Amino acid sequence: DSTVEIEKLNTEITKMSEEIKKMNEMLEFKDKQLLEKEEEIQTICEQLIDTCTSNNNKEKQTPRNMTFDKSFEESTQTSNQNDDTEQKESSDSKPSTSLPKTYTEHVFDALRALKLRKAFRKHAKCVYSIHLSSFENGKYLGSGSHDKTVRIWDVNTTKELVSFEGHSEPVHCVKFSDYHYNNNHGVVIASASNDKTICLWNLTTKKMLATLKGHQRGVKSIQFSSFSGGRYLCSGSNDKYVFLWDVGTYRLLYAFSGHTDNVYCVDVSPLHSTAVRLWDVDTNKGLTTFKGHTGFVYSVKYSPYDGGNIICSGSYDKTVRLWDVRSGQEIQTLNGHSSWISCVDYLPFIRIRANIDTTDANIICSGSADKTICFWDVRNNKQLFKLTHETEIYCVQFPSAKGTKGVKKAKLCYGGGDGRVQFWM
Repeated sequence: DSTVEIEKLNTEITKMSEEIKKMNEMLEFKDKQLLEKEEEIQTICEQLIDTCTSNNNKEKQTPRNMTFDKSFEESTQTSNQNDDTEQKESSDSKPSTSLPKTYTEHVFDALRALKLRKAFRKHAKCVYSIHLSSFENGKYLGSGSHDKTVRIWDVNTTKELVSFEGHSEPVHCVKFSDYHYNNNHGVVIASASNDKTICLWNLTTKKMLATLKGHQRGVKSIQFSSFSGGRYLCSGSNDKYVFLWDVGTYRLLYAFSGHTDNVYCVDVSPLHSTAVRLWDVDTNKGLTTFKGHTGFVYSVKYSPYDGGNIICSGSYDKTVRLWDVRSGQEIQTLNGHSSWISCVDYLPFIRIRANIDTTDANIICSGSADKTICFWDVRNNKQLFKLTHETEIYCVQFPSAKGTKGVKKAKLCYGGGDGRVQFWM
């Protein structure tokens, strides 16, 4: 009868669940074995390097205002230069990584080869946010500052194309709109300010396109949707609300409540009460709250890999944490910064050899008020290396744009407390 059939089905489901559990355990064991083998290979590589008598004549770039951490300087001779783009050659340097010559090291080498190419210097105060356009090969760079302005730059020429001065308070976040560009509305950038408003600006007309009002306190972060062509805009505010807007009609669709204090950033929504909260935008309901941080959460990012099932967060408690969306659990804590963390990001795809584009989903980066950008291997909880700037780091972006010959290059863009935006490639 039906009862017997149900019992049989339940038995089969239980059996399949146990098999899946065993397979997951086996995969975890294999991952651990792989990491151990890589560490063995690393030891052998280091021994070979130590016994090698030939010099490595590769030119490495370490300008005056961006230096490598001491642990890496021990193996790579660097010299400060008067010019931001000059670098002294090191004749006896050797590669230094926490992993052997795998994709991780290829990515590491690509990042070490970065040189300061551009410097954007018009902001009078610290730069809180930067964003590179995903259209026109990343031609446009947007920046928002404590000086209350939003600026758009031509990345190729470093020329300032426009400066928008409509906000009455500092600008905390800027984002280019793919929706407007793809619907023939031109280059449009959105900005969030402490004046409680979100403004949309048109580069062609050099005028404000629209103002979104509704938040009762300063707006700290905005993010366009990755679905529906970027038609929806999410905003987080000190009024403890997360709003969802339709930028096609400029109407407020949803107001997500549930945070107990300031919402500092949205991709998912971190908040002043040290938790990270996940929402379903279709049902307007909270799905998961990730708790573990002991300080305010200032930055969150969905992983572009792993099917978007991993979330990375940076906090005032000086830690970077990784969370599994499926289990709702914290899976990693990274310690090493000496001050609060302002931004986190994942590495893009980088061309390491002809026709080979790669990234390492195990590497993340974090920018901090301690004036450093740190790179981490999340598999073994190790800091791979650290870059040091002259002032606080407030925003970092790693675009993956094609070069003039269609070659993808490693790029790094960041803004800080000195009012400059710097572009490395």
